[in-house]
Amino acid sequence: MLKIRILTASMLGAGLLVSLFLMPPSGTVLVFALVLTLAAWEWAAFGRVRSRAARLAYVAGVAALLWLSWQWTMSPAHLELFLMAACAWWVMAFLWLTLAPERHQPAVALLCGIPVLVPAFVALARVQVSVRGFARGPELVLWMLLLVFAADIGAYFAGRSLGRHKLAPRVSPGKTWEGAIGGLLAVGLVALAGTAGVSLAWLAQGEGPAPELVSLDPRARSPEASGPDRTQFHLLPKVAAVAAAGSAQHLADGATEFIGFRHDWLSATFNREPEDIILETAVGDSMEPYIRDGDLLLDRHVAHEVVNCSLRALVSSARATSVASAIIGKT
Repeated sequence: MLKIRILTASMLGAGLLVSLFLMPPSGTVLVFALVLTLAAWEWAAFGRVRSRAARLAYVAGVAALLWLSWQWTMSPAHLELFLMAACAWWVMAFLWLTLAPERHQPAVALLCGIPVLVPAFVALARVQVSVRGFARGPELVLWMLLLVFAADIGAYFAGRSLGRHKLAPRVSPGKTWEGAIGGLLAVGLVALAGTAGVSLAWLAQGEGPAPELVSLDPRARSPEASGPDRTQFHLLPKVAAVAAAGSAQHLADGATEFIGFRHDWLSATFNREPEDIILETAVGDSMEPYIRDGDLLLDRHVAHEVVNCSLRALVSSARATSVASAIIGKT
């Protein structure tokens, strides 16, 4: 049995690494959605759904909710509200299992699958695409999953070898206090490794500086940590463009001035990847009084052709307005 578990975990682990680090972010999001959709098929058994048609209907409903929740959480405010609701659900679920575990019905079990599966997809997928820099998003997702794996593995081996005292016999008779403590200790070791600066490259090949357990406070390990986390910003080059009612044309390439914008703000505002957004300095007065000569503009572009309908003024010579946090620098 243990050999089968190890073999299965190895195959799934290899697939996980490929999905996180070799696929584009959008492809990884689709993989997450597929995995959670398959989980919905298994969850339907908790609701004693027997017919294939009924299980397919449940799976289709969960898949639709995955898509809707992904679209709705494009806004950071919506995402925060969504995750707060998910946390509230887990508090209620804990109280339910603690105080009245026997009070459940198959239909209720089916409904419970929604606040379990949908927020899990949103949380993993948003971390994967929102935290940028070299492998930062995928690496953070992997650390999150390693915490879950550590809890499961630690609880399994500790409970199997040392388990004597039942943890929650009315909920899961096989779980023990010894297993729970073993899981917590394993999670603590993984968390300690993460806070010590252990990287995937160091674990795999010994590359880079070895981690040091100087402090659990990340600010103590980085002299620049007091400033903003620059891995969450995308640098946009400032270029000059004609602000006309027709098709805009870039006037010069090779910009030497850049402004950094938060990835999540750009994605939520324009519903596009930051790489598909350009920063322009308006030239001319053909769109006065709305856009004037010298205004800073954010715009979407497709194949270097500006989409004029998405213009958003950042700083206007007539109405100094700031709508994004930025880091300004020159190369």
